[in-house]
Order: sequence, then structure tokens, then C-alpha cells
Amino acid sequence: MKKIFEKFAMWLKHYVIFYYIKLENFYLQKIGHISPVEYKIRSMFLRWVETKWYYYPYQNYPPLNIKWQRPSASRIWNYGILKYVSPEKTVLDIWWNVWFLSLYLSRFVKHVDIVEYAKYAADIWKYLQKQEKIENVNIINWDFWKYTTEKKYDLIMSFAVHWWVWMDFDSYMKRIFALLWDNWTFIIESHFIYKWISRAWDDSNLEQEILKNWTFKIIDKWISDDDFWVMRDFFILQKKSW
Repeated sequence: MKKIFEKFAMWLKHYVIFYYIKLENFYLQKIGHISPVEYKIRSMFLRWVETKWYYYPYQNYPPLNIKWQRPSASRIWNYGILKYVSPEKTVLDIWWNVWFLSLYLSRFVKHVDIVEYAKYAADIWKYLQKQEKIENVNIINWDFWKYTTEKKYDLIMSFAVHWWVWMDFDSYMKRIFALLWDNWTFIIESHFIYKWISRAWDDSNLEQEILKNWTFKIIDKWISDDDFWVMRDFFILQKKSW
């Protein structure tokens, strides 16, 4: 009986929050606190959240004044991504959530491919892409482990997704190796690195996993807390060639 009550309370809490957020979204748009574009994106996201229990996309997008958590524009500068791209370079971003960072980065590169398995995120990207008339971004609504192409990329970005791609870490790294031009760059962001979190969520050994894998060498690394309380490791990796 206790477990049934706890489960009922959990679902009740979820739906109270969910409908509060929907009302808040409507109210903020009504008083002009958020733009019609942001209202549309929030509404699209909330259609998905009913089953996922995650109430906001956590990226912001300065060009359209979309105010959420992680700072897309400053992350590009803070991570030094512009050192590794130019107007002739192509980029692959491997999915998770609504990656506004890639749409912003498209201003500085020749082309960006985004592989995103979640239809809600792909739809939001396509909506934003249309709003800004961005023509050099291709959004592929597909699982990364199924993604096949003859293309090779100058930069691949993997921001806290390597647990979610349904591949073991070595297979994931080797797949990325095959998609990169020789001597070009791969940026990988860890999941949480707190050792006190259960092993399923602890990514504090990511550097050791990278070093064990023969495909890349580490050329830079740092720790970032731009995700509020979450600390993450970042690594700039370069493809080894022989």
C-alpha cells in the first residue's frame, strides 16, 4: 500500500508541475515576457515532457532571446571551439536535448550535421532553423549507431551523450574515429563527475577510458560548471594517425 501511495504521489506531483509550467508559459507570453518564438518552442517541448518529466530544454539561444540554462554562445567561446573551425570546415554534433549551440556555431563554419534520435528535438531545431533562415545545418532524425555516411568531418562534438547512444564506449570512439578526417578534432563532455553519485551516473573515470582507447590523444582538458551545480570534464581529442 505504501508503494502504491508513493507512486501516486509522484505522478500527482509531476502533473501539478506540468500544468503549472503550461500555465506559466501561457502567462509569460501573454504579458510579453517571452517572445512568440520562445512560447512556441516551450509548447513543443511540453508536448514531449508528459512522459519524460523534464520541463525545460536547458540551452539558451541569444539570437532569438531565448532564456534557458546553459549559455550556448559563451560556451562556444569558453570552450575554444572557434580555434578548431573556419568557414571551410564541417561539423557533426551528436544528439541530446535541444542543442542550440550547433545552430549558433553554424555562423562560423561551412556546414553542420546534427544527428538527433528524438523527434521532438529535431522538430524544435527545424523550427528554429526556419525562423533564422539557416541553410547550412542538416538535422538528421536518426539513431547515431545507425547513422551511415561517406562524409568525414573536421570537428565532431559529443556533449554528455556517450551513455545514451546504445553503444559501448570503445565502439562509440571507433565510430567517431571513422567519421573524422586525419588529425582533426573531437570534443567530448563527460556526464556527471561526482564520485558520490551511483556508478551509473559517475563519469569521473572518463579520462582513463579515453587513454585506454587507442584511437585518440588528449590535446586539452578542463572542468566546467556552466550547468549550474553539475561539474563536467571536457576533453579536446585529436585523431591519431599512423
